[in-house]
Amino acid sequence: MPPEPLRAILDLARWAPSGDNTQPWQFEILDDHHFLIHGHDTRTWCVYDLDGRASQIALGALMETIAIAATTQGMRVEFQRRHETSESDTCIEAQLTDLPSVTPDPLAKVITRRVTQRRPLSAESLSPEQKQALALSVGDAFRVHWLEDSAQRWRMARLLFNSAHIRLTIPEAYQVHRDVIQWHAVQSEDRIPDQAVGLDPVGVALMRWGMQSWRRVDFLNRFLAGTWLPRLQLDLLPGYRCAA
Repeated sequence: MPPEPLRAILDLARWAPSGDNTQPWQFEILDDHHFLIHGHDTRTWCVYDLDGRASQIALGALMETIAIAATTQGMRVEFQRRHETSESDTCIEAQLTDLPSVTPDPLAKVITRRVTQRRPLSAESLSPEQKQALALSVGDAFRVHWLEDSAQRWRMARLLFNSAHIRLTIPEAYQVHRDVIQWHAVQSEDRIPDQAVGLDPVGVALMRWGMQSWRRVDFLNRFLAGTWLPRLQLDLLPGYRCAA
């Protein structure tokens, strides 16, 4: 077992967000202050992980979460990728250094409160102060492009609605959904609980029935307009009913 400080850091690291909650990483502990992150992407089986990009973003989120968690133990962390490893099966060294004067990052207290929220949000306009805070949060290398008025939000919502038709009608996506959703669950350690998908009770019930086989999904899509309900609830309404 690792010592308490390292165990506490890695326990928080587990909460880092990843696509479909796949958590494409494993930890190898070398000593009290040194461990490896073995990262792997899901491009071989997940149609959404184009060229492994989603998994690479998840590894970045993992390292950021580790850096935040380290401050709670009076430490800082440095990462170094082992360049002899491939992009799809990478290895990253993490070296912890004691730094008693470090102040715990204020984001640490919300790591374990991370949730998936796919339902419509408040459409109340953001204040200039809120917009400025969001714009500053992305750093100098990026900028926030605002789509705020009803026409802009409607165009984006329609784009989401139309593109979602692909997600709901190809067998490759069905296979991913079948494997990553945990049924009858509010929380899940390694999958998406069906209560977090964003559908109402009728939609969840239909999904539970249909996802038992591709034949059922295809039947719903062909004869019962099976894509309309999830596209309305997961794409059109959330895309339009938001502040920006």
